[in-house]
Amino acid sequence: EFDRPITVNSFQLYEKAGKRVEGEYFTSAFQMAIVIHPEYPDQYKDGELLRADWDVVDTIGRTSKGTSTLPLKFVEH
Repeated sequence: EFDRPITVNSFQLYEKAGKRVEGEYFTSAFQMAIVIHPEYPDQYKDGELLRADWDVVDTIGRTSKGTSTLPLKFVEH
């Protein structure tokens, strides 16, 4: 999640072993979050640590690039 609308230049999510999480990646309706629907969701557990690599830009040109290891959070809508 980001604190303002963004355009995603790149975003990748990786498992602990370094394998990319395959599936559908898209931004939320308000362009403030990247949402992932993994191809095989049953292989991931809530709280599992995953690595996110991102490169985004907001509407006035401010960029954010980084890598962070975060716990997985399942959200049902």
